[in-house]
Amino acid sequence: MSGTVQFIAREQRDKGTNLEDFIRLCREELTVFGKTLDFDSNKWDVTDSIEYRGRGNERVHLLFSDFDSSSRHPGDPMHEPFLSFAKAYMRYMHGMHPTKQLHHRLGALRALERGLAQREHRLERVDAATFTQASILVAQKYGAMGYHVGRQLEAIASFLTKHRLSEQPILWRNPIKRPQDRNRIGADADRRRKEKLPSQAALGALAQAFQMAEHTPDIIVTSAAAILCGSPGRINELLALPEDCEVEQTRSNGTKAYGLRWWTSKDAEPMVKWVIPSMVEVVREAIGRLREHTHEARRMARWYEKHPQEIYLPDGLEHLRGKERIHFDDIAALLGTQKRYVTGWLRRRAIAHHNSSCSFGAIERAIVALLPRNFPYLIRETGLKYSKALFVVRVNEMHQGCRPYRSMLEPITPLTINNGLGGSIGHGVSSVFSRFGLQEPDGSPIKITSHQFRHWLNTLAQEGGLSQLDIAKWSGRKDIRQNEAYDHMSGDDLVAKLREIAGKDVNLFGIHRKVAGLIPISRDEFIKLQIPAVHTTELGYCVHDWTLLPCPLHRDCIFCSEHWFIKGDSKRMERIRQCLKVAEEQLVMAEDAAASGYAGADRWSDHQRAVIDRLRNLVEIFDDPKVAIGAIIRLATTQTAGQVQIAVEERARHDAAFLPGLTA
Repeated sequence: MSGTVQFIAREQRDKGTNLEDFIRLCREELTVFGKTLDFDSNKWDVTDSIEYRGRGNERVHLLFSDFDSSSRHPGDPMHEPFLSFAKAYMRYMHGMHPTKQLHHRLGALRALERGLAQREHRLERVDAATFTQASILVAQKYGAMGYHVGRQLEAIASFLTKHRLSEQPILWRNPIKRPQDRNRIGADADRRRKEKLPSQAALGALAQAFQMAEHTPDIIVTSAAAILCGSPGRINELLALPEDCEVEQTRSNGTKAYGLRWWTSKDAEPMVKWVIPSMVEVVREAIGRLREHTHEARRMARWYEKHPQEIYLPDGLEHLRGKERIHFDDIAALLGTQKRYVTGWLRRRAIAHHNSSCSFGAIERAIVALLPRNFPYLIRETGLKYSKALFVVRVNEMHQGCRPYRSMLEPITPLTINNGLGGSIGHGVSSVFSRFGLQEPDGSPIKITSHQFRHWLNTLAQEGGLSQLDIAKWSGRKDIRQNEAYDHMSGDDLVAKLREIAGKDVNLFGIHRKVAGLIPISRDEFIKLQIPAVHTTELGYCVHDWTLLPCPLHRDCIFCSEHWFIKGDSKRMERIRQCLKVAEEQLVMAEDAAASGYAGADRWSDHQRAVIDRLRNLVEIFDDPKVAIGAIIRLATTQTAGQVQIAVEERARHDAAFLPGLTA
């Protein structure tokens, strides 16, 4: 980043001197966050250095408050001399490793400063125990986000050691584990699922609100939600949609596909996301409503692109242009307010007035100054202008009870949409549901977050058997491993899914297909007997009945007949290929060891050959075009499956040895 200077510590100097040099460098030589940054201030405005989508004119500040008062405004500042280091570190690291998650980095510094309270807040006295104490504070305060703040603590420890700013090297790793949602059963799993997914009542109420909406704020909020119900986008991606976002293509079978052009907010490329067929007409109607109710704001934006210093005058007010002074009635018409509020508006902007009139030029300058930051661009990195954006409105248009400015525009923000869906209902802010009298069955207010729609669609895709690669592409993800955090199928759903797949002969491959034709009961009944429960593994799905006995093979899943594999599960198919590669490498090592005379190496070679044979068998099935995507693969076992079977065989051998003698 421009304005960055690398700090190089001097080994022959003491730690305090190196720290003073580092702070001086960041204070006097760096220009990160701007040349005019007031380093000594405890509140930094870094808006021009951080580009957040969908935030409009919202300012971004760094508050150097301490750990205990960080939730208050303005809060108590950190203690010196740590405070100066925290400021220097934030400025230096944003130059070297810029991030939009500045609150994680700042949160780590606050926790570390709290941990140094018993050491006079002197950074050079920090050690691994101090970081461990700070991580405990982080875990208690930040919950699920604690892992990310802990990673920033680990980065600080590495930085201090690398640049010789602490009295002793700090070998410390983040002990806070990444939150996992793999468990699908139990009260905690049900609670997490409820938090991530919209309730059925909420989805039904949303459909009602979409049909009942008449006023612009309600129409825009419900239309935004309708689009998110048809395509799994993030809220900031939704608000970056252009007006001409619709795409239609004819499939090979002659049917029409309908989708929207999205600019993804993370690492994935810009793409067309296809809308669920059942939602096509709803999304099409939502786009039409949005165009209609945001048309005037785009028209206004086109004016300001050509005349950035002149006020836009709507139809019926063009006669005001060129006048020396205008009356309060005209000002009220421009502002979309009542005449009695004009005086207060002028006073707040220090505009002189006399005899219920004031200078037209002063009004023009005051309103033009309200143009959004970065105008004419809504999203500079994609080149999207306000005049082409779908989610742009007149100022105050999304505020209930306020009339919109007739001469100024603003973007719609994520907060506006989430508040409209009930995000701030607990703080007295009404939602589309409360305005229409819609509630949960127990009478509680309906609340939906914009991100719940993304979790919901991903879970539906998982239940429908869509491949992990397709889910990742549809959701705008670069890495299929991120799908897991959005899969909220319950344990019952997972069992039902496998039973449904296994109940169809075309989806079976292996010993199950041979057995099914021989059993004296229906296939559905047989499948239910075979799948009493399901849990996931790194390679596939285990259908072992744990109520009977624990795992008899100690997770040697590749040799177990109760372990099922599914073709099309990209994550697990790739894991199987990796296991095959590792097994082949280990076979070479085992054969070399056997040739050198190591005891037991020959048995290890035999085991690896058996592993390789089964993994290769699986890979061949995965690569076989005759095997359909979604097919269940169950390999015949060459080993005894469990302790029960062992007991049966032992009893058979016992009977064969002793019963003939007894009967004679």
